[in-house]
Amino acid sequence: MLRSLSGFDFESTVSGYNADRGICLKTYDFFKGMAYGQLSGCLSVREIENSMKAIGKRLYHAELQQMKRSTFLRPVKCCIGAWP
Repeated sequence: MLRSLSGFDFESTVSGYNADRGICLKTYDFFKGMAYGQLSGCLSVREIENSMKAIGKRLYHAELQQMKRSTFLRPVKCCIGAWP
């Protein structure tokens, strides 16, 4: 699924909005984590985290990395705080 997404277009959009400034989790990694959660049927960030822990080292084949819930939620909190 991620192969159909142009990495260049994604990165140029991210850099256009300066979205990776001051964030320890890159926007593309966050996107991949959210896509994984959507495709695996997870209903919460806790489910995504636990599912990633369960498959462990196999995340490498999907170009994913294990993320802690606090790191994964940091971009979400920034987005929620930016909306009125």
